[in-house]
Amino acid sequence: MMKEYRTIHEISGPLMVVEKVDGVTYDELAEIELSDGSIRRCKVLEVNGDKAVVQLFESSAGINLRDSKIRFLGHPLEPHKIMRKMAISPDITQLLDDPDVGKAALCCQCGVCESYACPMGLQPRRVNALLKEALGRAGIRYPKGEGVFTPLPARKNRKIPTQRAAARAGVLDYLGAALEQMEEYRPDAVILPLNQQIGAPCQPVVQEGDQVTEGQLVAKCPDGKLGANLHASIAGTVVWTEGAIAIQERRS
Repeated sequence: MMKEYRTIHEISGPLMVVEKVDGVTYDELAEIELSDGSIRRCKVLEVNGDKAVVQLFESSAGINLRDSKIRFLGHPLEPHKIMRKMAISPDITQLLDDPDVGKAALCCQCGVCESYACPMGLQPRRVNALLKEALGRAGIRYPKGEGVFTPLPARKNRKIPTQRAAARAGVLDYLGAALEQMEEYRPDAVILPLNQQIGAPCQPVVQEGDQVTEGQLVAKCPDGKLGANLHASIAGTVVWTEGAIAIQERRS
């Protein structure tokens, strides 16, 4: 039976630090149970010793550090089975009810499968992205289950060595590099996609030519849908609202 942790130490926006964890791996999915029994999903961004940093897929509002608990799920995503079934199927819609193919909904598209794990040089990430779109159009959601799972016995031994992953990604020369100086970058233009990948696309609340201030609401999640509002990260003029909100900084 999986472990539950009541050691949520800190919350900052969509990020949360959980202490005293054991056997947790990078990119593992997790769920947070609030005091009222509601569930919020998240994934692991970083593991350092017995501490894990997780990113929420939705708002952190209402999460109480003392009363909330988190479970790390370790869902069994099996890209090799998905790739095999895609190879022999003439129609993608015929596969959507297959339980193995349905697990494509769990893919976070990190790219580990194609840059590190796949010995054939294939791209399961792209296939999973295609299947996620098809599952979404068909209204098929991954079942939440009962929240009790049995982790694979070899899970701890399947972690990716950081140095080898960096070598495959072509950034080994920068592994462990120290940042001696931090500089703030202030762009003169930004593009904010209305579709933030997880959840429903936002609806613009501004029009081309509108003047906006930094932090102003520019797109809103539809009522009754799961998603996130968008706010202007710079002050300026809205120059584009088709599929994204583009803002050009005002020149003085």
